[in-house]
Amino acid sequence: LSKVSCVIAPSRWEAFGLVLVESLALGIPIIAANIPAFHEILESGKHGILISEKNPQKYAAAVLQGVSPPSPSLEKFSWEQCFTKYMAIFSDLKRSND
Repeated sequence: LSKVSCVIAPSRWEAFGLVLVESLALGIPIIAANIPAFHEILESGKHGILISEKNPQKYAAAVLQGVSPPSPSLEKFSWEQCFTKYMAIFSDLKRSND
């Protein structure tokens, strides 16, 4: 992945989109489908190009236009963040069962 100049992800559906997070961490430009998982990771297109239509010409045009390398903070995807969120969920579940 570190050797590519751009990541193109024309997925119709993804549960999370790990390839985008990995690309962000490596500073690789991203062109992706505008699906919920990618929309959240790319923060509404702030860190990559989101394409709404299933149109290969739109992806090709985005590649030719050029994409700037992302420089986002990946704090929201850290293990500490995940652990904190899971612990909050488990605490809420425990309280609701007491």
